[in-house]
Amino acid sequence: MRRTLLWTGVLVCGASITLSLFLGLRRLERQNAKAGFETVAQARFSALETNIRLTLNSLVSLGSHFDASRGVDRLQFSRFTTKLLANNHAIRALEWSPRISREQRPGCEQAARSDGFPSFRITQRTAEGRMVGAADREAYFPVFFVEPLAGNESALGFDLASNPSRRQALERAADTGVPVATSRITLVQETAGQYGFLVFI
Repeated sequence: MRRTLLWTGVLVCGASITLSLFLGLRRLERQNAKAGFETVAQARFSALETNIRLTLNSLVSLGSHFDASRGVDRLQFSRFTTKLLANNHAIRALEWSPRISREQRPGCEQAARSDGFPSFRITQRTAEGRMVGAADREAYFPVFFVEPLAGNESALGFDLASNPSRRQALERAADTGVPVATSRITLVQETAGQYGFLVFI
């Protein structure tokens, strides 16, 4: 009887020690996993923050270039933005979208055609996703310059004011004079179903 009690005590004690070790190691493993996750998450957050800062700096530089120039032509825009894009691969495209009145629309479209874009027209996207000629409005904000052009051709001529979320961010940027971003959107030139966002300055 004593032997049975002794063995039972040893087994209970051994099981308790094993269980305590298991729970302690499991807790330690969870703490290590949490610390590892937090380290990785912080590193990714820092990288994202750096990319956003670089992107905003690129936009401010581009805006300053326009402010300091009497006029920027397509070639000057291309030369200036190529250097900005080479330093920041997070940017899909840099664009210039002037305000065009209803009366200026034919001249704007003709100017782009004269620049080598024979099918240029101010467009908007239908609810089904098709690009069509923009409806008659008092004013338009068409993408007139875009770099790089390759992969972004469908954005050329797109009227940013034809989409509510784009128009709202555009108007806020114009009213406040500070950069304003859209919420998550599908870019006009997107073909893989990814999301992006626009920043207006």
